[in-house]
Amino acid sequence: MAAGPLTPRLRAIAAAVVLGELPMRAIGGGYRPLPPPDALAVSELTAGSGPAIPPVVHQVWRSRTLGRSHARSLRLLQQRNPDFTFHLYRHADADAFMAAQFAGEPIAEVYRRAVFPQMRADIFRYAVLLRRGGVYLDITKGLSQPLAAVVGGEDAAVLSYERNPMPEPPPAAIADRLAMPGHQLVQWCLMAAPGHPFLRRTLDNIVAAADRLGNRPVADPKATIIDLTGPRMLTRSVWQVLTAQPMLTFGQRGIDYGEAVYPLHPRAWVCYAIRPSYAEAAHTPVLRPADQG
Repeated sequence: MAAGPLTPRLRAIAAAVVLGELPMRAIGGGYRPLPPPDALAVSELTAGSGPAIPPVVHQVWRSRTLGRSHARSLRLLQQRNPDFTFHLYRHADADAFMAAQFAGEPIAEVYRRAVFPQMRADIFRYAVLLRRGGVYLDITKGLSQPLAAVVGGEDAAVLSYERNPMPEPPPAAIADRLAMPGHQLVQWCLMAAPGHPFLRRTLDNIVAAADRLGNRPVADPKATIIDLTGPRMLTRSVWQVLTAQPMLTFGQRGIDYGEAVYPLHPRAWVCYAIRPSYAEAAHTPVLRPADQG
């Protein structure tokens, strides 16, 4: 019997093998050991003794291996930023952090009930910056200039914008404070001091939205996640904080941090080739029932 056509995922895996990207390579060399799950921000890195945003980069991935080109590019990123400490949290590390840092808080329950890893990664980035501060950077993203040039200064939060528009405008009272008021905020790279209200409000709003959504099926899980835990949730939460705190200051860096953050490490697509994409899901809940782990 003749074999059927290859699926897009099988074609991607085959391409990765031909290009020499597989098997996966270890990426642990430049990452420092993680602090204990219950540790907070290091005191000497908090406001009042240097930059408001600690020089720490948090990243999360399911393992400590990636494709050959991607792993090499990550090592170069770390070498170009010697003043920053890089931490890689595997999914189990992120789970332990959330359990230790947010025990008894509703956001820990939402995190536990999340069906898709992308939702847990969204929640984790807000949570780790709220507790420890620093820079969150998606594992697939890189930087074309030193991080210090983007983070530096007294700003307790630095925001940037996507090219994607928001479906609604911001409140009129804050529109003139936003460099690009019609755009979604970047959340695949976030920069903030510990305890920043942007992060706290985002987590609180995720809890409220999850309560409203429950575990009913949704037609387009990806679109729901963008609203529930992704960039639209972050953007609306920031708008709320700025409306409530008109004197709050923050840094802005245009589109994609002034083009300092480039979209993907070389051949970063390999890391997604071996697992189904959440974009392929349809007509399914994004949250498990409250009584399911």
